[in-house]
Amino acid sequence: MITRWAQLVTQHPKWVIFTLLLLLFSFSAKIIDIKFDTSTRGYLKADHSSILEYDEFRDIFGRDEFIVVAIEHDNIFSFEFLKQLNTLHENLYQALDHIKDVDSLINARHIYGEEDDLIVEDLFESWPENENQLLALKNMVVNNPLYQRLLISDDHTMSNIILRFQLEVRDEKSGQWRYLEEKD
Repeated sequence: MITRWAQLVTQHPKWVIFTLLLLLFSFSAKIIDIKFDTSTRGYLKADHSSILEYDEFRDIFGRDEFIVVAIEHDNIFSFEFLKQLNTLHENLYQALDHIKDVDSLINARHIYGEEDDLIVEDLFESWPENENQLLALKNMVVNNPLYQRLLISDDHTMSNIILRFQLEVRDEKSGQWRYLEEKD
């Protein structure tokens, strides 16, 4: 068999190369249609009990479609930066389709305890108007571990905006989850 193949290749090299190139191009033309589904849904039927339980879990505890936008600045606790962050925060919320939530320092909660009470307030319940108020805001944020590595960096030169999207909707007829399409 190998001898016959060798004879064919040596006697008709142009024909063999042409045939192999033709096969290569015909297979490579379909390579763009290859899709890799690494989700658990790809391995199970839509009505499998594990998928249904997972959908119920995600309904209760939320979905995980989000993007983190990191913004670097020399001083994230300056009036200039906080004003820009506020503008960006509002513009992102209004401009993006299927946005569920935008989280940043602008709408962060300030949670603290006083004696037996747990107090939850907006971090920017009142916008700082002078340097002393700005310094007090900085101290609140820097000394609260809930903000570290989530909304601000350890060196206080970066602030994050977390964009949460609603990219799936439940089909009214089947009750199954599906990804939103452009027409939605």
